Amino acid sequence: MHVRLSICQIVATLRIRPAVLPALLAGLLLACTAAPARGAAITWSAAQNISGDTDVSTTGTRVGAFHYSPPVSTDVTVNGVVFQGVSVSQFTTSVTSGNFTLAGSGAFGLQPGITGSLAAPFSGLSTDYRGLLNTSVAFFQSLTISGLTVGAQYQFEWWSNDSLRNNSSTTVATAVNSVTLIPDTSGTAGGLGQFAIGTFTADATSQVVAFTPNGALSPNMNAFELRDVTPAVVGAGVPLPAALWPGLITSAGLARFALRRWG
Repeated sequence: MHVRLSICQIVATLRIRPAVLPALLAGLLLACTAAPARGAAITWSAAQNISGDTDVSTTGTRVGAFHYSPPVSTDVTVNGVVFQGVSVSQFTTSVTSGNFTLAGSGAFGLQPGITGSLAAPFSGLSTDYRGLLNTSVAFFQSLTISGLTVGAQYQFEWWSNDSLRNNSSTTVATAVNSVTLIPDTSGTAGGLGQFAIGTFTADATSQVVAFTPNGALSPNMNAFELRDVTPAVVGAGVPLPAALWPGLITSAGLARFALRRWG
């Protein structure tokens, strides 16, 4: 059996003097707001092989999409999604773009222009998709996403590709659950890597995704995007599904009866 106590009952039970109540409540509020935000569990799809522009998800609404580019940042558009180019200085410890912060325990930086190839199948991708995958960031450890809406549903997609160096060392992304991507599934020059899509419901205003290497000194990531995929809510200007009308009418009738009986 659940028992609900009012603040007055709690105060009386604990014999707290009214004079100290404001300070107590302020302390409780501070403790709640100061508590560190914990990230939600991301449910990952299976790793998928890179194949073409339609790899880029267009579900929901774009929140942010970025790729790591040489010193001169260049935006690219793949499947209608604009990825902002992020210039990362060599030997930096963090870089922030909008609500997204990439960080490492020590210095990290770009691998400019060394994850693409002139050989097929990489060379057969669209110009902008090659631009998205031609550069990666290395020696980082985490990506922190801020500015989230608690209770909203999000989709996170990221890529790991290295078509030049026959790179078979994997990168693991973890947010409670994990997914592992191979940067070159063929193990030959021109081979393509993988991408993965994860979904989560924000339980705090920030979310951390940790990245670790497996078989290499550094994780490898070329780009990522975050999309808001919260289901639409019936509201003004949106027709109510016909199946819901009977229940709504019944509820309205019960409400009128209650008002007449006890009003």
